[in-house]
Amino acid sequence: MSALSNNDKIQLVNGYRLVYSATNPQNPTGKSYLDFTSQDIAKLDSGELLGIRRLIRAEQYDVIDQILPRNMSRSEFGRAILRESARRGEITRDYAEVFRDVPNYSTMKVNVTRQAFGAADSIPQRVTELAAVIAIRDAGIEMAVNNAPQFNLKPDIAAALGKKTTDGVLIDTDVKAYDFGYMTGAMPQFNKGDALHIRLQAAKSPEELQQAYCPVIANLFEEGRAYNNRDSFALGFMQARIDGRSNFQPSNDRVGLFADCPIRKSGASR
Repeated sequence: MSALSNNDKIQLVNGYRLVYSATNPQNPTGKSYLDFTSQDIAKLDSGELLGIRRLIRAEQYDVIDQILPRNMSRSEFGRAILRESARRGEITRDYAEVFRDVPNYSTMKVNVTRQAFGAADSIPQRVTELAAVIAIRDAGIEMAVNNAPQFNLKPDIAAALGKKTTDGVLIDTDVKAYDFGYMTGAMPQFNKGDALHIRLQAAKSPEELQQAYCPVIANLFEEGRAYNNRDSFALGFMQARIDGRSNFQPSNDRVGLFADCPIRKSGASR
């Protein structure tokens, strides 16, 4: 996302507040944006969801903090946006569309050899799937293993798409890596037990994971905080897999893996 001018930011905030005012009869939620829950966010149109997701990914917190629901932190708001995008099947927007200059990119399938990741005794197998889906999977594994700072393409996918292996998307912040991890964890193609399956191994117990997750996810959305891509990708991936158990329904506002994280509303997160 290109940098926004101060005037752009003012117009974005004022426009959002006007549409999602409790007094606007055209407001699809019937509530003020300040009182939104995840169920209200599920009523936003897809363009609005994508716009907010891009603002969060770009860490435009001077805008986000002015439209943040009063009972949500940045991390909770961001998760609600991602979860609703996953529920609608729109989670790959922006990433798959990096190939939009390729004819028929949205339907182009490839037959390639891949191996289930994180599964014991897995063996390479031939699989047929959308080229963009394979590209996303390859990039996710590269990030999980090698802390990659960019969504790159493997040679077989680059050749199929007529692209260079470096024709991907720069993922150079913790928030972008979290977003990419959530998308990867939410994609059903990677959770079927076949050669495309992705499983992240955890050395900690569920209780230890939960205890470690809460402070890190809160800090991840603080401006200027940086964790490596591998860790941030894993945080998003795990949250998506947990959310997927309930089909990404907007049933609660709190983030958390095996329990809700404590409510955290720092000054920077308002």
